[in-house]
Amino acid sequence: MAPCAFCQREVVLTEKPGRREECPHCGRDIHCCYQCRFYDAKAHHECREPQADFVAEKDQANFCDYFVFAPQIRVKTEDKEKLKAQLNNLFKKK
Repeated sequence: MAPCAFCQREVVLTEKPGRREECPHCGRDIHCCYQCRFYDAKAHHECREPQADFVAEKDQANFCDYFVFAPQIRVKTEDKEKLKAQLNNLFKKK
């Protein structure tokens, strides 16, 4: 059991999720980089598993064999954009 990286609601899985499995709450893909314990935005290719292939669309289902469902709570994209706009306004030249 872990929170969905997109909606932050608890997802209960009894076995390793298949490629097409979706969050029962928001419908987003479970088997994607953002939902994996190896995802790390600061790592090379944003993945701590050195043998994993590069995946461009981190928010979409993929075929990675190293996937382990254990996401971290992350800032939602909308919140990220809002924070970025606030920072840009703060440092805007006048």
